[in-house]
Amino acid sequence: MVGLRLLPLLIAFIALSPHPLLAGEDCTGCHEEGTRSFQRSVHGPENIPEGSRAVFTCKTCHGSHPRDSGEGANAPLERGRDIKTCGDCHARQREIYFRTFHGRYFYLRKKNTPTCIFCHAGHELPRSDPRSPINPLNIGRICAGCHGGREDAAKEAMAENLSTPLTASTLYLRDVWGAGPIRIGTLIDVFYYLVLAGVAGFSILYVVTDLIRRIRG
Repeated sequence: MVGLRLLPLLIAFIALSPHPLLAGEDCTGCHEEGTRSFQRSVHGPENIPEGSRAVFTCKTCHGSHPRDSGEGANAPLERGRDIKTCGDCHARQREIYFRTFHGRYFYLRKKNTPTCIFCHAGHELPRSDPRSPINPLNIGRICAGCHGGREDAAKEAMAENLSTPLTASTLYLRDVWGAGPIRIGTLIDVFYYLVLAGVAGFSILYVVTDLIRRIRG
């Protein structure tokens, strides 16, 4: 009988609980503009392919942060923590990141090393949109922001030089010089591994033969 009395309360609780697809409504009260930009973003429902199992909400990236927790909405996306947060969905991109100079410098704990949030805002428009900062014809501005020097003219020149189809092909891992499924980056990695193995093998062989010669002598 007690269970039947609590049934209306249970039904009301379920009815008032936000559905995962509507989780953004929890955030609208404080983050109205952020919620709107999320809806239009590459992660928003407007750009998720039909039939895809991917469901992104505010909490996917920002987590839950009650007002009395002392932790802001962007805490899971702070430098360093963003690699874990983004990598939960973008595992392949995280692996590739750690093979780049940026990733290797981060692994070595170098200061000011770019992580995900340096180049990706999360709420940006899809890459195919000409207004998106990660569109191939705009991507140079992101690179020039750190690598273009202090002068605005130098930044503009670098942004223009890098915003080309060739640069986009390299950045987005469609290597125009690759032989079919084999990318030039893979070939370079194999070459260096062979060189390292050759140097190590030669050194070991030299030490062993020298040791044998000394023993016989």
